[in-house]
Amino acid sequence: MIALQTNLKIAEQELADVIRLFFGLQQIVYEIEPSVQYKLTVEHMHTENDGWIEEYTIHSGGDVMQYTHCEDADATEDEVVRKRKLRRSSKLGLYYALQKLTDKHLPWGALTGIRPTRLYRQLIKECGEDGARSILKDRFQVSKSKFNLIKNVIEAQEGIYKEEDDKHVDLYVGIPFCPTRCLYCSFISSDLSKRKAPLEDYVEAVLKELDWFERYLKNSGKQLRSIYVGGGTPTSIDLDILCRILERMQKLNRYNVEFTVEAGRADTITDQTFRRFIDLGVNRISINAQSMNDETLKAMNRPHTAKDVIERVQQARAYPFESINMDLIMGLPGEGVDDAEHTLAMVKDLSIDNLTVHTLAVKRSSKLKETIDTYNLDDVASVERMVELSQATAYAMGMRPYYMYRQKFMSGNLENVGFAMPGKESIYNIDIMEETHNVIALGAGAVSKRMYYDQKRHVRHANPKSIEHYIQKIDALIEKKE
Repeated sequence: MIALQTNLKIAEQELADVIRLFFGLQQIVYEIEPSVQYKLTVEHMHTENDGWIEEYTIHSGGDVMQYTHCEDADATEDEVVRKRKLRRSSKLGLYYALQKLTDKHLPWGALTGIRPTRLYRQLIKECGEDGARSILKDRFQVSKSKFNLIKNVIEAQEGIYKEEDDKHVDLYVGIPFCPTRCLYCSFISSDLSKRKAPLEDYVEAVLKELDWFERYLKNSGKQLRSIYVGGGTPTSIDLDILCRILERMQKLNRYNVEFTVEAGRADTITDQTFRRFIDLGVNRISINAQSMNDETLKAMNRPHTAKDVIERVQQARAYPFESINMDLIMGLPGEGVDDAEHTLAMVKDLSIDNLTVHTLAVKRSSKLKETIDTYNLDDVASVERMVELSQATAYAMGMRPYYMYRQKFMSGNLENVGFAMPGKESIYNIDIMEETHNVIALGAGAVSKRMYYDQKRHVRHANPKSIEHYIQKIDALIEKKE
């Protein structure tokens, strides 16, 4: 257990995130009790005089380290900007202190945020491209390879990335059901192997929301930019039931925009699935292998094989989908570099257009978190090597990185990257990760985002996570959303 105490409460979570960069999934408490033995204690004192002074007292074992970090005070009258820079000052100081303590040099340096590309764009606006590069590489100590990744992603988004586009909206529909729950999963979904789900009632509720959405488009004059159907695993429910929703969405799609459905797991899709999707206007699908090692798939509670994945991709290729994506996870329990090489070699031989490479993130609501002590997930060097190999494989397939994000509790504090053949990039993925457009999300647990461009902010609006509550309250939810 680690204790953190600071007089700058607005920076408390950012400071905790920095500690996790160096010490992983440790429990962090925010008061230091003298009678408790901690693995590490961090005391932070922020003072303001001619500048901002960050003082740290760090107890590690029997050693005590003092560290002071100073920055010029920001004179801006914008309180939001001032608070952001205060948090940045405090966490940079702690990063430098812990780097000195541990002698660790991390690939993403002091960055803890989810969207490094957005930070880079923001810094360019504040201090120009040279200044932004200097801040990332010198102050945040982002490695050359990760800085190049940021730049490559931004270049690939050219022509798709748009700011302050209030004419278009993205539509997301969530189907929160899965045939079984994967060991690492933290998504909101109902395990169909364990309970009977009210599928018909759920579909009726989603159709009600889609009726409202059609009225919204008509009354607001806005146009669809993209459609995305996710989960859970949408294809885990009866195909006829799923197609009722897709048929309703097809009627909204007057301009034939990007229309993606997560086909998900190989054990939930057939040749008929692809045929029905094409008939209903779906033009992009994702078949998510996660690993091509059968032992891993079984351990992760995914009842399909690598052979099943290959067969489904080959079946899908017989249909005119504009893009077939595959998801992989690097750093799964029990897997090493050899396993990742095996998976990537098999994927390289498949005719896919997009490859999304995730780094394992251990989330609180996953079964993996409950049993984490039974796995060895501390081999950061191996996970870094797996990520490097996946990037090399994507490049060898002719792909380039086009969106990227990070999560808390990721192996090696690395990243998730979407690669695509040029021209096959997903509009929805770019919009949702860069937070550039209004997103209207329907279904249980779905989160809409309303952009306020003039105020440089957005507001999230979530439907209830409970499927039953979503169904029961659908009329009130629609009114509130509007």
